[in-house]
Amino acid sequence: MTSTTPIAPNHVDANGWRDLVRRIPTAWKTAVVVAALGWAFRFTWSTKTSINGVVDCDGFDAGPFIVGALLVTLVAVGFATMRSKHVAQRLNGNARWVVAGALAAAAAAYLISGLVDPAGAAC
Repeated sequence: MTSTTPIAPNHVDANGWRDLVRRIPTAWKTAVVVAALGWAFRFTWSTKTSINGVVDCDGFDAGPFIVGALLVTLVAVGFATMRSKHVAQRLNGNARWVVAGALAAAAAAYLISGLVDPAGAAC
């Protein structure tokens, strides 16, 4: 007689939140912290010149690009970690895609903000 471990559903009851958080990969938990604190991260350089009283500032803020790339990397590492776990310890398909989608949206927001205003806070 062969016994298999049943696939435990992601349920949210009195003890379900703890189980749900335990199933989320650490890389994704780290990505949430990075996404929340990334708006304060600046990696800028600028050049200000003044000609006849007219000030010109050329600058670039690499912070949004660095944070966005870090978020994309953490999402990929989270997927790889989840694949290496036993099926009973993984998030189910829907929860996995919701969390990954939210983190991917945060990464996209950082990358778009860097493209829209490349100087950022440099000038």
